[in-house]
Amino acid sequence: MTETAGKILVVDDHLEISESLRRLLILSGYDAVSRHHGRDALSYMSGARPACVILDQMMPDMTGLEVLRSMRQIPDLATVPVIFFSAVDSQPIHDEALRLGANAWLLKGTSWPQILKVIQDVTLPAHMPPPDNRSAAFH
Repeated sequence: MTETAGKILVVDDHLEISESLRRLLILSGYDAVSRHHGRDALSYMSGARPACVILDQMMPDMTGLEVLRSMRQIPDLATVPVIFFSAVDSQPIHDEALRLGANAWLLKGTSWPQILKVIQDVTLPAHMPPPDNRSAAFH
C-alpha cells in the first residue's frame, strides 16, 4: 500500500458535491481525490492510504457506516481519520459512527471554514497541541 501523505479522499455519490469539495480542498492547498461509491473508495484505499476520508452516509452501494466498518477491519486503514459529511441528522447513526471511530460528523451545509477547521484538527500530528479555539466536531 502506498502512503499518500496529505491526500484527502472525498467519497460522495453526488458528483457535484464530491467534485466541489475536491476542488475547494485543492484550492486550499490539499491534495485531494474523489470517489463516488463506497466500494470504489475501498478499492482505491487498497492501494493508497489517504491522510483523511470525507465520507457521505447515504450512498447506493454501501452506507458510510459500512465503508467505515470495512476500513476499521483493514490494519492499514484502521487509523485513517474519517469525517462524515452528510445530510443525515440521526443521533443513533452519529453514535454508531463515533463507536466505529469516526472523528467528526458535519451536516451538509456546514461552512467551508468550519470544514477546513475540522480537517486540520483531525489531521494534526499527534505530538502537536490542538489549536486554542478548537470546537466540538460532532454536532
